[in-house]
Amino acid sequence: MKVGYLNRGVVFLIFPEELNITDKIKGLSANKKHTIQLLAGGASAKDLLGISTKGMDHLYQTSYNMLKNNRIDESIDAFTFLVTLDPSVGAYWLNYGIALQLSGSFEMALNAYEMAAIIEVEDPVPYFYLAKCLFAMNDKE
Repeated sequence: MKVGYLNRGVVFLIFPEELNITDKIKGLSANKKHTIQLLAGGASAKDLLGISTKGMDHLYQTSYNMLKNNRIDESIDAFTFLVTLDPSVGAYWLNYGIALQLSGSFEMALNAYEMAAIIEVEDPVPYFYLAKCLFAMNDKE
């Protein structure tokens, strides 16, 4: 197994060694024109790095457990990584917003909740958290 680190030294990725993210990033950097074409065509960082749905699910569970266990700063880092890898998943944005709000970063939390609401238009949950955040901001003033 290969262990990856995010800033602040948080261990959050455990992927099989054959994934070899570092080499894939070097390859993408070496062929910038092709990488830009892939991104312009709608590919996500997750796609470019070849991270499977199972790998993303594992990362999400790890991030969620950090949040659930009140490891707020670590969960912010992990959810930042998740929304960077695949910004089209509403649950990533929602939990990122929750972590940000718990840290007191209300403006950033609002942005994350708005992203979740844009992605999951029919889901009332992001709107609920957005309202809670606005009330919390008002309580601080």
